[in-house]
This record gives sequence, structure tokens and C-alpha cells, in this order.
Amino acid sequence: MKAALILATLSLRIFVPAYAYETTTGAVMICDTQKQVERYVQLFDGDPQVAIHTVNTEENNPNACALVDVSYVEGPEAPVWLLRLGRSGTTRWPVCN
Repeated sequence: MKAALILATLSLRIFVPAYAYETTTGAVMICDTQKQVERYVQLFDGDPQVAIHTVNTEENNPNACALVDVSYVEGPEAPVWLLRLGRSGTTRWPVCN
């Protein structure tokens, strides 16, 4: 009886479907605070490293903002965007809540 119960439990684990998720991988900019993100958006003019270096210098923190490589699974929620209207047109960045 006990062996049958163990066999039944193991068979459930074998036949439970595995779900594969499509992941997205890329570099994203992160900062410690919303204020730093807002400052980054003000400074950004095509070169993220220059804007990040400026924010980090102003904050006296070499790690306040950084570009990091991430992998993530996109969810059903629509992203929130920061918009910047500038000389080079409209630029937008996704922002997490």
C-alpha cells in the first residue's frame, strides 16, 4: 500500500507539465532613488555613461546609478514610461512601479 502511494506521488511529478518562459535580456539603467532617475533623464542626450557618471558625481556615490545586464520575463502589465522632450526629439524610458 505504501509503495503504491509513493509510486502514485512520483508519477504525478513526472507528468506535471513544465512551463518554459521566454526571457528578455539586456542592459538597463538603475538608480537608488527616483530623484536620481529624474536627473538622469534630464542629462541624457544619447550617451548613458555620461549621464550616469554625472549623476554619480553629483551624488558623491559611484554606485548611485549604473547600467546592469538583466534577464527577465515580461508580464501582462503595461510598462510605465518616463518621457523627455528635448532637442533630439522625444525619448522614453520604461520605469518600474
